[in-house]
Amino acid sequence: MYRSYIQIQYNGLPYAGSQEQRGTEMSTIQGELWKALHFLKLSKYVTRIHMASRTDAGVHAYSQIAEIDTTPEFLGRAPSLMKALNAYLPSTIRVTASSESHMLSGSKLPHLQRDAVSKWYRYTWVIGNHHNPLDPVNSTLSSVDFYRPGLNERLQALLGKYDFSVFESPKNPPRNPMCHLQYLHIWKQSGSKIHLDVVADRFLYKMVRNMAAYVQSLGKREMAFPLLSGETLQGYSREALPRTAPPQGLTLMAILFQNEHLQFDDWRNKCLRLALHKEFSHVENIFSQA
Repeated sequence: MYRSYIQIQYNGLPYAGSQEQRGTEMSTIQGELWKALHFLKLSKYVTRIHMASRTDAGVHAYSQIAEIDTTPEFLGRAPSLMKALNAYLPSTIRVTASSESHMLSGSKLPHLQRDAVSKWYRYTWVIGNHHNPLDPVNSTLSSVDFYRPGLNERLQALLGKYDFSVFESPKNPPRNPMCHLQYLHIWKQSGSKIHLDVVADRFLYKMVRNMAAYVQSLGKREMAFPLLSGETLQGYSREALPRTAPPQGLTLMAILFQNEHLQFDDWRNKCLRLALHKEFSHVENIFSQA
């Protein structure tokens, strides 16, 4: 058995998420990969496709990572996996990089969840009552400019390793609700956009979208309860927080891995690697470049 890794960008609006799902007629990113492999007559040599981060319906990605397990017959049939897949994928999905195939043996291969050091998501609001037709698709509207200069100081109380269950939407509770929130920063771009950058080693179900709704409400001064901190998170229930922010404003920006086989060197990954090296101290100028 062999394993390859690909880096993927996608506009998530037409899709029901990254992973294949039962009970929906909408396509998924994983499903489109299978279709492309089928058209290439390679699907019979592929045993498994798995995503590094599960994105919801309507959520976008600049740097999603997928691992593809294949039989030996797959080797040589697609000399350039990136070019082959892009020839058959929809225009809303693009493979931007691919790794060499590695044989599954006794040596330790990358694990997309275990080896993830940092995952970077960005939530973006456009200030106004309607979208400009030329606005990026990865944003949502806010009729109110809720950015406040002192908001970031208040958000720093959430940094650290804590149980973030309060920001998880109801589903199957994870075995481990602990996440290490490494970076949380809100900033305003050109007077018309507000960005929230969130970096952690892992995320719970809809955690970033729930945090985005919380931060927006803080900026609007709508909160009817004290400011949350890492120590007070467990004192509140999900029902006490604002409703989940819309999916189209959320983008998976980059995932940083410690395994050498997963070192994708696009410039967003380089920004994240540099921020991690600086221990996320005074790195706002690094993230604002992306």
